[in-house]
Amino acid sequence: MKSRIRIDHHPNPIVDAMIDEYAQRKVRGMTPRDLGLMLYPNATPVSFSQVPPDVIADHLNRYTQSDLETGQFLEVLPGKYTFIMSHDTKKRKESEQENT
Repeated sequence: MKSRIRIDHHPNPIVDAMIDEYAQRKVRGMTPRDLGLMLYPNATPVSFSQVPPDVIADHLNRYTQSDLETGQFLEVLPGKYTFIMSHDTKKRKESEQENT
């Protein structure tokens, strides 16, 4: 059975809102590499030119070449990669979803 993450809330909703705002500002200031290493601390950042062609081809189904070049690939396990998109890519993709 999966464990659920318990989210603590401050008794004062204003403090909760302040914490949320601070967290959003902190994350918006992080690079894709920083975000990736926060999510996957044991991963190895991989430059775009070093990512295997089959991984690039798979990601081109969801992202543009430019997206892949401005984001960050990480090798999370030997031969297993994940991609962290840039803030600009995230905004564009969210906008595209809203318009569909």
